Amino acid sequence: MIGDAAGYNSPIIGQGLSIALRDARLVRDAIRDAGPNAANFEAYGVERLERMRRLREAAMFMASMAAEDCDNRVARRAKFFDLQMNDPLMMAMMGGMFAGPENAPPEAFDGHLRATLINA
Repeated sequence: MIGDAAGYNSPIIGQGLSIALRDARLVRDAIRDAGPNAANFEAYGVERLERMRRLREAAMFMASMAAEDCDNRVARRAKFFDLQMNDPLMMAMMGGMFAGPENAPPEAFDGHLRATLINA
């Protein structure tokens, strides 16, 4: 119900413990507020799906820059640094990885940044 048992995310962005602790807090709150009834976990499930979608996109983005075997690695890294300096959504996504993905706009996690890197 929490952490990797609730759904795996790539460790490339180092968020495993944060995910598990946030999950534990939200599950605790759901139980404390309304008891261990399945209906009480709907809001947690909806929030977790969106949070993990965003974190998975951020992890795939970082993997496409730092870990994927590709022919254009130098170009991808150059594009990564270009995006950091010139695209506010790039910095929003990076901030969202560490300050909570809900603190970044949804369009930062729509896949266009990763596509830009891959096609560099």
